[in-house]
Amino acid sequence: MTKSMAPLVRALVRASLLLLLPALASAQSSITGVVRDASGGVLPGVTVEAASPALIEGVRTTVTDDRGMYRIIELRPGTYTVTFALPGFQTTREQNLELPTGFTATVNSTLSLGALEETITVTRDVSNVDTVNIAVREVLPQTELDSLPLGESIGALRSLVLGAVYVASRQDVGGNQGENQQNFAVNGGRAGDFQQFRDGMLTNSLISAGNWLGTQNPSTIQETVVSTSGFGATAQTGGAAINMIEREGGNSFSGTFNLDGTTESLRSSNLTDALQGRGVTTDPSIRQRYDVNGGFGGPLVRNKLWFYSGARHWTASDYQPGNYFNATPGTLFYTPDQSRPAYSNNYYSQASTRVTWQAAQKHKFTGLYVWERNCNCMYTIESGTLAPEAAGSHFYSPNRRFQGTWTYPATDRLMLWAGVTDIFIRHNKKPEGGGNDTHRSILDQTRNYRYGAPGSAFGLPTSFGWQNIVQRNQNFTMSYLTGGHYLKAGFTMMQGNFDANRWIADNMSFRFTNGAPQSIDLFAGPYMWAVETDYPSVFVEDQWTLSRLTLNLGLRYDGLRGNVPAQSLPEGPFRPAQEFAPVKNSPNFHDLGPRLGFAYDLFGNSRTALKASLSRTVTFIAPGQVQTMSNPIGLMVTTVNRTWNDSNTNLVPDCNLRSPDANGECGAISNRNFGTVVPGTQRDPEVLEGWHNREYSWQGSVSVDHQLRENVRMSLGYFRTWYGNFQVTDNRSVTPADYDPFCFTAPTDSRLPSDVSGKQICDQFDLNPAKFGQVDNIIVHASRFGDHTEVYNGVTLSMSARHEGYSLAGGFTMGRSVIDACYVVDTPSQYQCRTNPTWGSGAQFKLRGQLPLPWGLQASSAFQLVPSIPLEASYVVGNAQVASSLGRNLSGGATANRTINLIDAGTEFAEGWNSQLDFRVSGSYDAGGLRFQPNIDLFNAFNASTVLGTNTRYGPAWQNVTSVLGGRVVRLGMRVSF
Repeated sequence: MTKSMAPLVRALVRASLLLLLPALASAQSSITGVVRDASGGVLPGVTVEAASPALIEGVRTTVTDDRGMYRIIELRPGTYTVTFALPGFQTTREQNLELPTGFTATVNSTLSLGALEETITVTRDVSNVDTVNIAVREVLPQTELDSLPLGESIGALRSLVLGAVYVASRQDVGGNQGENQQNFAVNGGRAGDFQQFRDGMLTNSLISAGNWLGTQNPSTIQETVVSTSGFGATAQTGGAAINMIEREGGNSFSGTFNLDGTTESLRSSNLTDALQGRGVTTDPSIRQRYDVNGGFGGPLVRNKLWFYSGARHWTASDYQPGNYFNATPGTLFYTPDQSRPAYSNNYYSQASTRVTWQAAQKHKFTGLYVWERNCNCMYTIESGTLAPEAAGSHFYSPNRRFQGTWTYPATDRLMLWAGVTDIFIRHNKKPEGGGNDTHRSILDQTRNYRYGAPGSAFGLPTSFGWQNIVQRNQNFTMSYLTGGHYLKAGFTMMQGNFDANRWIADNMSFRFTNGAPQSIDLFAGPYMWAVETDYPSVFVEDQWTLSRLTLNLGLRYDGLRGNVPAQSLPEGPFRPAQEFAPVKNSPNFHDLGPRLGFAYDLFGNSRTALKASLSRTVTFIAPGQVQTMSNPIGLMVTTVNRTWNDSNTNLVPDCNLRSPDANGECGAISNRNFGTVVPGTQRDPEVLEGWHNREYSWQGSVSVDHQLRENVRMSLGYFRTWYGNFQVTDNRSVTPADYDPFCFTAPTDSRLPSDVSGKQICDQFDLNPAKFGQVDNIIVHASRFGDHTEVYNGVTLSMSARHEGYSLAGGFTMGRSVIDACYVVDTPSQYQCRTNPTWGSGAQFKLRGQLPLPWGLQASSAFQLVPSIPLEASYVVGNAQVASSLGRNLSGGATANRTINLIDAGTEFAEGWNSQLDFRVSGSYDAGGLRFQPNIDLFNAFNASTVLGTNTRYGPAWQNVTSVLGGRVVRLGMRVSF
């Protein structure tokens, strides 16, 4: 390199680093405005200071530009004093500005001529409408969450968020759901795109979206921000996101201790005659329910070194209605032990310490270490489809997280920030309920109930095993601003490393019907795998304020690269030993997503904002999905089924299970590729690599935010979400001509829709027996065969009001997703190819509020009204029912069957609306420098017995209840703080 070229190269490197700076998703706050003189002329050169106890450095400073505009960014939530000073003018000080997370407050000021030493202090109404940012988010201060009757988990926040959609059986009543599912969908998004952050850095476990394997200590959280739309370029997905802002400590010591809990004696039974008539013999009573948590922090060195530490242990364990331990474990039969009802058992332990260090005037460092030991014991027992020994227990230990950040305001216009996260979790699936990992897993098809052991597939919910999970991300961000211009650019590098081992006893499970053998599932174990993923992203955001209009312009690059190390599998009972070469750069996706929007201050008084946004985001692909996409082990056909005619009734498959052909009592295996090195399902290169080839979504919104009066705000919004790049599996060994049509007669039942009950159901097809077992699957984009669409449209009306201790917030939302997949891939069937739910299926009303009472008391409540679960009926159609229509036996043989849904999804509802009212009365009393806050919570105050889950398999147990809303429960608690 020549000497003359070196400066140019260095300059290009510096410029590249500035453009490749990462996403700061911390949703920190800003203060902006215009400073004028008494005549209305703008004042450049005014020194603006924002001071707050929330800042370890105490104060942040900037100067107005030539348009009199200023902006101070990356401010922690808290109470601020804003001071405006210019020689020759009176100094003006705005006090008591409450700044929540992710909010841009507009604070304009007018300076009058006067002596330099004169200071005017004012406290004025600052608008609670953000007229700059387009994100739709709800800020929930921990003080507000502590005052509401809520469950103990992150998932309990779903009861407050308008439009939040989640599995009905996870509806929380006083903390009975634990933490085993925290995610939710909103505005037509996917629960799989839900993401969770701590101080702006992703803390997903990468099992799926959301931090499924962890918990949080409310005593160490300052605020929680839930984002649901208007995503900027810092967002990877279009799903809902939760960002928790950790407490930092301060220049004075403070702390809190909380204890609450309940017992079975404080619970009311909501077991009704109707529920008993539907198979519920006991209601979900409390086994254990308590929470102990606390936090303490303050200065190690004032204005220099702060800390905040906390610890928590909480347990949620409930008995499950109609489900019992097996009195005959290790046998091929399930015998309910009526004296031992099944129960969920979720417990969580956490300890954490955060340190904030102002190392120099402009250099701040933070470090957070979290240790956890958690268990979702008897995982998903709430479904009612698993015996305790088939549920097993999920232990997460060791489970630790480290986060560190560096903040450097280089000038009043240039801010640099960096952060790292390192997470390690050991996920163990262990025997439970009297079972062990040598017992046979059996599915009772009559009632869709599995017992004996996990054993439906090689997954941790469905088999025994373990996996190590590593998630790391590194962030570095630059923000550059002038008064009306805010440029933020950056990148985030995230890595996910998984290695796993799963097993099923004898690599085999049975299916019984009415107590008799029906078929056998075979598994190609032993099953071990490893995968590495990289998620690079680069973004740029440019925000321009032009008078009353603020343009939010952004562009984001998202990459995904998967790598698989060399692997080997030892010989198993149904396949030979195998060696696999490493796989590099598969998948290898690249996507660019524009993020566009504007906010317009309609009347120029910062009280009414018209906002619109449009963004393209990618769907989240977890390492486990990469495993099934690119790892040769994940691409193998590891599961097949074969019919079993136990003619001698000895409950032993008298056949050669290693032979793929029909022999003895066993039919042919359902896939000839089972146990071979040939992948059963291949992927077209277009679904594994390239630009804009992975599934994506667009989110659009238009909303109006209006402040009716001081601290009273309303918002009306329209939201639209649509998806693209759907994938389908095409079996190249068959064509539509290889399928023969048949009809069957649905059962006559008044509980079925009138257009189904007793009616003939056609548009069903069965593969020709000559083609049975021939599989050459390839996954391709659905666009090769036709238009596949999924479009959500919805509206939301929300409001919030606060005044002198009174508060009210909530609203109404309505929307639906229409899915159309009416095209032919292999089978010619178009049966239920279009999902068109009713508008009522997506309607919600939620409301929460607080009311001060005499004698230091306060009442608060939370109410939610959501749709009931849809009516579903999956019907097992036997060969005898279709043979005459088909003109032959089903391709699997005379004992084969097909499972067919009788009811269109989301069109029938039989359980009525689901309403829940929770209520709290609390007090606040000071004594000896301590504040005591006793509280009494009443959850499900009306003792509703809403059905949250039913047996959806049509038959004798159809519509039997598997999950019921927890009954009325009283919870007692005490919070002590100083």
